[in-house]
Amino acid sequence: MLPPELKNGFVPYLWYNLGGVIINLSVSIISILIEKQTRSYTHLSVMLLFCFALTLTGFFCAITNGIPYYSNAMVNDGYHIMSLKKSRIVQKSYYVMLKTNALQVKGKRIGELPYEWFLLPEEADLSNPINASIRILEGNWYYDKLQFEEARICYETLLNSSVTILNVLKRELLCELLFFELVSFQREEVIHSLYTKELIRYIEAMKFMINKQKLRYACAVVIDQDLEKANKIYTCAWQNKENFCIKGEAEMEFEVLEWTKKYFENKKILDK
Repeated sequence: MLPPELKNGFVPYLWYNLGGVIINLSVSIISILIEKQTRSYTHLSVMLLFCFALTLTGFFCAITNGIPYYSNAMVNDGYHIMSLKKSRIVQKSYYVMLKTNALQVKGKRIGELPYEWFLLPEEADLSNPINASIRILEGNWYYDKLQFEEARICYETLLNSSVTILNVLKRELLCELLFFELVSFQREEVIHSLYTKELIRYIEAMKFMINKQKLRYACAVVIDQDLEKANKIYTCAWQNKENFCIKGEAEMEFEVLEWTKKYFENKKILDK
């Protein structure tokens, strides 16, 4: 669903981000009401215990999600509300992020969207995960155009900055940088510095994601030098293409997967 249009640079954000908190509180309140109604029935002790646990869980989730919190491990809705309230730049980034995601679900590729959407002003705080996501989307725009060097610069700028970014974003960026290295210079020292045990575990855990298929394929060809494994990854990816719900992203990633296969064919790597 597309977000509402900006009005004087402002995007409605409060109720969207309060949704989780409201649901958790609602669950707790309903559980309390059920508990009061069934308290006199001793044979419903299991139900009472369940309602009590549900009440505590609901309040706990509402508090932990509603009180602003941010670390390199996670960020909650309370933090988003606070940062959106403070900054019009974050509000615009938030709008662009939601609109881009909605259009990609509908089948639009990010490379078909205006590049200007993803340009952040110089004063933008990249430690804010919403702004950081826009910088990544800028890199993704270049990536969709197969302009990997420009995409690499966007990703490295974010990684090499002094700001703290979410661990999941950092790992995603490292995955992309590893892919760029595998389909370009293939420098052993760079590959070794990127392809750590931690990143290997992350790639394995996220192997079902659409953007991991071309990376796993490239790793199988260059690092593992296992063409049979690479062909299985390639075939399996195409067999599951329709299972990826973000159609625009899927089209982009499968084009890159095909480009990767042709790149290795042209390099005669697949003939070895």
